Amino acid sequence: MEVEDCVARFTRAQIEGHALGQWSPTKLFPPLSDLAGKKLADADEDAVRAAIAKSLGIGYAFTVGTEEPGTLFAKTPREIWDVWVPNLHTGLVEQTGLGSMISDIRRIGATTFQREALDLGLGRFGKKARLGHVGAFYAQSGATLRALQSHPEP
Repeated sequence: MEVEDCVARFTRAQIEGHALGQWSPTKLFPPLSDLAGKKLADADEDAVRAAIAKSLGIGYAFTVGTEEPGTLFAKTPREIWDVWVPNLHTGLVEQTGLGSMISDIRRIGATTFQREALDLGLGRFGKKARLGHVGAFYAQSGATLRALQSHPEP
């Protein structure tokens, strides 16, 4: 089951400023466009998309490493999206069985995205910590994405 469609839609929403989650259009966690503002418009969009996808991939890869072989279930990208996005802010990641690894996933996602976002010119000192929070959210979202993909029920 491929998840590229979900990742592409997620990254597009972050760049275009669309709220994602159960309480859309209320932005519980601001999209990158709200944080980076004009700097995002000046950045290489493909590189920004790649940085977001990489942070999602960190959580996704950590989750794959905890699964038993053969735990992937056939679901369409739409089926995954319809459960994943509304639950980005509901604590669903805590139900994935990752336990204490969630903190590691968030930390690595935060560090990775923060570094890449700063290299792309998306922030300076005042926004450095916030970029880290965004990266942690992306990695956590990636972990949830994989958990939903490998769970028998949506």
